Amino acid sequence: TGIIEEIVITEDGSKKSAFLLTEMGQLLQTGFGGSASPSDGVPSFVLHWMEQPLWDAWSHLPDYLAGSPKAKDYNLSPPFDRANGMSASEFYRTHDYSRIHRNF
Repeated sequence: TGIIEEIVITEDGSKKSAFLLTEMGQLLQTGFGGSASPSDGVPSFVLHWMEQPLWDAWSHLPDYLAGSPKAKDYNLSPPFDRANGMSASEFYRTHDYSRIHRNF
């Protein structure tokens, strides 16, 4: 279980390591499973969730959920809006690269 598997190859009396993708690791490849587009499947999903705008939004979630006084400064706007200064819809409308990975 994992994304890579190590195998040991004996060649000319010496041992060498080789690494192969596991079935799970193959799912992280673009174009795996007949998909020709890099915006399809698991790789796109991972890229979307690893982008800085989404990571930044998480840092605003505790105050948002707690309804803290800081929330009033933002008129109770969602964490994504607070972190990025615009709504998610506006962000993806103006950031093509991010939009590609969002629409998986």
